[in-house]
Amino acid sequence: MHFLMRMLRLFSLFLIAGLSYLCVSCAQAYFTRPLPVDAQNKYKFPASLRGTYSYQADVAVGVTKKAFIEFEHKNFILEHVDTVILDNRTEALIHKPSGSFQKRDGKLNFYEFSKSSFELNQDQFLRKASKDVYVLNEQKGSHWEVNPIVRKSAREVYVLYLKKEDIPSDFKRLENGEVDVSWTKKEILQKIEEGLFSRYRTYYKTNRIYIFERIESETINLDDY
Repeated sequence: MHFLMRMLRLFSLFLIAGLSYLCVSCAQAYFTRPLPVDAQNKYKFPASLRGTYSYQADVAVGVTKKAFIEFEHKNFILEHVDTVILDNRTEALIHKPSGSFQKRDGKLNFYEFSKSSFELNQDQFLRKASKDVYVLNEQKGSHWEVNPIVRKSAREVYVLYLKKEDIPSDFKRLENGEVDVSWTKKEILQKIEEGLFSRYRTYYKTNRIYIFERIESETINLDDY
């Protein structure tokens, strides 16, 4: 508990400094193995992380039992309902761009899925470091991206990043630039507390209801109309 409180104070300082939306599009650091090494792979998000989150204006994230779905929400007003396209459907998958829509009371709510969406599997899974810290490991060829997920409160979650330019010079690295470490739960929590993963995104939990599932059996292509 003492460690968690210190870690939360550290993140509060980040927020005060206005760093919650630092660039995360730069090249991420790669690791030689998933972390922490003394934790088992988990293929389901814990109940404490599931729900709907806001990230930026009109960008939301849905975390279900097995999937992380990031999408942009847009509203369209329909002057008339085209029965050929909409028929009796209430939801559908649109391939170009990929997404789903819902018609309701003359409005078309469109949800465009981003490339950041994924389902947990053998190449992308969680490992638990503590009650409020999980580590997302994603295999990229022969190496791994490692992103701690910190649940600061019931309504606020951080996804942490380590960029190549932020790797300390004394870290062991292979010729291809991979960070060669074997951190345990205790060690990766210590690295988080020290501020190694200094770049992050903040997600805020919301009560808004979105459509998360892509309805594969009900598909249309708008190019055909």
